[in-house]
Amino acid sequence: MTAGAFGFDPPYAGFWWRLLAFCIDVIVLSVASAVLGVVVGAGPNPLGFERSGAGLGGLIIQWLYFAGFESSAWRGTPGKRACGLAVTDEFGRRIGFLRATGRYFAKVLSTIIFLIGYL
Repeated sequence: MTAGAFGFDPPYAGFWWRLLAFCIDVIVLSVASAVLGVVVGAGPNPLGFERSGAGLGGLIIQWLYFAGFESSAWRGTPGKRACGLAVTDEFGRRIGFLRATGRYFAKVLSTIIFLIGYL
């Protein structure tokens, strides 16, 4: 049996750790959206992330953020890293971009149907 990335096989993260990681990621995305808005001259919120997060630009940015970080060598978003979480396959290996994309859109679908996947 091989050890995980942290030198041991960490247990699955609970709801509150995941929620805290997501809150950190929302802050990171909000700040990035505001900075991007100032840079391109569209005001502090060009992607509409803080208002709804449902705009096409916001959806693409969020998808690339979550899928990109989760499939990277970091194996998680900055929020997950801050909470000591890692996204892996069943063998503790890094997941690919396609699987991370599937995870992201499964979360979107779960959110659309009254957060049923989180319950």
